[in-house]
Parts: sequence; structure tokens; C-alpha cells
Amino acid sequence: MTSNNTNESFSQFEVIISYENLYAAHKRARSSKQHKREVIEFELHLSQNLWSLHYDLKYHRYNISGYNKFMIYDPKEREIQAISYRDRIVQHSLCDNFLTPLLENHLINVNCACRREKGTDYAIKKLKSFMTSHYRKYRKTGYFVKLDIKKYFPSINHQILKQKLWKIIKDSNIRYLLETIIDSYGNGQGLPMGNQSSQNFALLYLDRIDRIIKEKLRVKCYVRYMDDMIMLVRTKQEADLIFETVKKELEKEKLALNPKSKVFPVKDGIQFLGWNFKYSKNGKIIQTVKAQSKQRVFSKVKNFRHLYNIGMKNQEDKECILASYKGHFQRGNSNRVFRKVNTILETI
Repeated sequence: MTSNNTNESFSQFEVIISYENLYAAHKRARSSKQHKREVIEFELHLSQNLWSLHYDLKYHRYNISGYNKFMIYDPKEREIQAISYRDRIVQHSLCDNFLTPLLENHLINVNCACRREKGTDYAIKKLKSFMTSHYRKYRKTGYFVKLDIKKYFPSINHQILKQKLWKIIKDSNIRYLLETIIDSYGNGQGLPMGNQSSQNFALLYLDRIDRIIKEKLRVKCYVRYMDDMIMLVRTKQEADLIFETVKKELEKEKLALNPKSKVFPVKDGIQFLGWNFKYSKNGKIIQTVKAQSKQRVFSKVKNFRHLYNIGMKNQEDKECILASYKGHFQRGNSNRVFRKVNTILETI
């Protein structure tokens, strides 16, 4: 590595830990949390706390102070591991100033989760585009390969992750910070769900698999949203080969497929990101809400009605939730679901 590259990498670490960027990260981290006790306490001596954080990072004294664990139940039961406010500032500065832009230039286009100008809408648009293209060539013949990784975040191997990161990050200062964050959780395995950096790490971890699918197996119709992978191919033979190949490659990454991963005919349609996608008689793609997602929405709306009736929500909140669900259900053929939501809210 040349001295120019070394200076450039070192300057990147200086950018991450600079007072100015730590202050900007603080402003982002406090958004919607300014009334929390730990934020107020940090701001009482803001300049002193930020300079202390700067020097701890600069002289490699920084360590994550621990994790506060709690459960969430929507859309499914998961344990979230939250870090302190001080540590969140570091996460914002690291990711916003270095890690996210670096990976954005490295990851391939079909890797859709948690990325600028991508996300769920982009992933759905990709899938529908692939389905339309497939129908023009083969009608309703062909097969989906749907792969879902079992306990993805808890299964990510620290050593393998660091090997992947070190291939694209050479600076020892930045490596120190990344290693400190990675090894702060678990016993050589697993990423905390609450860390901003965990999203980036999880995107990178399957990049080799993405490239095998696109470049070695040459699958044209492929989209991935975090650990949810969908491929669309012409024959059962192709689908089975892809399934077995990816399964073996995932084992090298210390990952296993969820039992619900399978190969099935295109004509059966597919579930993806809370929606059902299926061809109509003339090949139009029908997008409808999954039954489980539908029931979850109705439960939320009924809970909102209860909160409204006891005075914890107001008319403005009602208009906001209506606008949100209207926009959501207009993405698919789900006007009936929205009408039911509207009917529930009209009773208050």
C-alpha cells in the first residue's frame, strides 16, 4: 500500500473522530430523543463529553459501554440490543462519514435493504420487473427459489465478517474501531440488532453470495432484501442447482437456511416483504397484502381507536395514520383492506 493511500485512510479516521463530525453525529442521534434523560445529561457538558469521546477514539481507549436488551413484537418477536447515547454518536459518525458510503460503492445493485435510494419499494419494483420480464418470455412456466437465512443476525461469524471488512479497509485505526464494535457483542458470533453498523455489516456479509448468484450461476432475475433472497428461473433443474449451490456456500459463511426456504412453481405466486405477488390470467402482476400482515394492521388500528377514545391520540394523529395506510395500500391491489381500516377509524 502506497504512502498516499495510507495518508488518505488515516484522514478518513480523523474525519470520523473529529469534533465537528462527532457534534454533527450528536445532532442526528438526538433527533426525536432530546427529552430522554441520557441525552439531557450528555448535553449538560456537551463540549467536554464530545472532546472526551474524540480523545478516547484517537488513542484507542474507546469501548462500548454495554447493551440494554428489550423485546419487540411487531412484525415478529425479536430481541433488540440498544447502546448508550455516547455510543450511538460514534455509530452515526462512523457509518455516515465512512462505512455507509464505502459499502454503497462496493455492494451490487440487487442488495436492497437499508441503502440510499433503495429499500422495500425498490425491492418490490425489482421483483415485479423480473416477473413481468419472465412472463413475456415463458408465460407462467418457471420456478421461484425463495431462500431465507435462519437467525441471520445472531449467526454472523465475527472472524469471517472481519476478513470481509479487511479486504476493503486497510487502515489500522479504522480496523481498531470496527473490531471494538464487532467484538463488543456475543462470543465470536452475532450482531446486535440495535446498532447502525450492524445493518452495514449484514449487507456486506452476503455480498460474496450475491456475486456467486449473479456472476457464477448467472441468475438474471434475483433480488435480496437483507436475508430474504428470491430468484426466478426457467426450469426446475436450474432452480434445484441454485438452491443446493447457495446452501453449500452459506455453510462456508457459518449460516443455515430456514426450513421455509424452498423451490416452487411461478404459477403459485410468491410472498415477499409482507405482500403476495401473483400473475393474473393475462399476466398482470397482482400485489395483495399477506393475511398475517392484514391482521397485524387491523390490530394496530383497533389499538389506535382505543388510544383515541381515552384521549391519548387526537384528530391530527388520526389523519396521519389514515394517510400512511392509504399510501401503503395503494402500492398493491388492496383497496378493500384500506376501506376496512377507514371503517374502523370512522367509528371514533
